[in-house]
Amino acid sequence: MIRVLMVCALLSGCAATPVPETIRVPVEVVKPVYVKAVPPGELVRPYKPVDIPEFVSPADKSAIVALTPEGLKNLQVILRTLITRDEAWRAWARKDSE
Repeated sequence: MIRVLMVCALLSGCAATPVPETIRVPVEVVKPVYVKAVPPGELVRPYKPVDIPEFVSPADKSAIVALTPEGLKNLQVILRTLITRDEAWRAWARKDSE
């Protein structure tokens, strides 16, 4: 009799349990999404110097650091413009990250 009960207990443990029905419901999950900031137009526009300095031979009488005086002025304008643009990019990037 005990053996019959043990066999019944074993067999009942092996019986398949019904799988609950899965119900799928769409759920909106709100999470922060990175949005790339758009830089100002004056920073995006490519820089093209108007007056490109003309390098001359250091032996030339009009040469100052291998540039004519006008070429030196043009080079200074280009360097100031590039430095200003770099500072503007850095200021814009800092403002966006704060």
